[in-house]
Amino acid sequence: MASEQQEHPLVLDGEHLTLEAVAAVAREYQEAPVLDVVSEAFQRIEASRAWVEQAVERNAELVGAGGGAKAYYGINTGFGIHASGRPMSEVEQARQASRKLIMSHAAGAGDYLDDEVVRASMLIRANTLAKGRSGIRPEVINLLIEMLNRDILPCIPRMGSLGASGDLAPLAHLALVISKPPESLSQEAPAPGFHVPSGEASLPAVEGDERRIVSGSEAMVWDGIDHRVVLEA
Repeated sequence: MASEQQEHPLVLDGEHLTLEAVAAVAREYQEAPVLDVVSEAFQRIEASRAWVEQAVERNAELVGAGGGAKAYYGINTGFGIHASGRPMSEVEQARQASRKLIMSHAAGAGDYLDDEVVRASMLIRANTLAKGRSGIRPEVINLLIEMLNRDILPCIPRMGSLGASGDLAPLAHLALVISKPPESLSQEAPAPGFHVPSGEASLPAVEGDERRIVSGSEAMVWDGIDHRVVLEA
């Protein structure tokens, strides 16, 4: 496997990830590299994110001057058939929309996917985001990679899909673990018997014990720090 890894180096830039590299990470537990700040991929991701932040800032200025916010699909609008209507003008509204989208789509069922399938999914998702076309923050991609290298695996039900993109429900279960609600939602008192979900995650075995499944909020604490992120616009 070592010679095979050298022949097929692991590169996360959205363009050069090989099947051999995916298999090495998913099955042989090869570590994935975090984004290099001097790489072209990192620069593309930063530029894409800057565009989103500038769009949010421009809207805040428009609203502050008494005008109306400009609609940017998925940034300050609803999704799908809910995209019409008045665009959101506040940053906190966008945070809430992102969180509620993830919660509503985490609707999978059945047994959890095998570990190697989840590991491959995490790697492929990080590589896709590294194309730099989604407006995601680089630190979110690096957090996903660090989870993979620490073998913290979101529990993803094997059944369930939504709409034309069959990966929406599985990826929502992944996103529940990596993210947390904004303060405007987390401070709300939940209904009796209801807890704000953080998904579930599988942790590596310790001293010969089997892997164990815990809540996403527990899995994402290491070095005494909660590493989950609040999703932005």
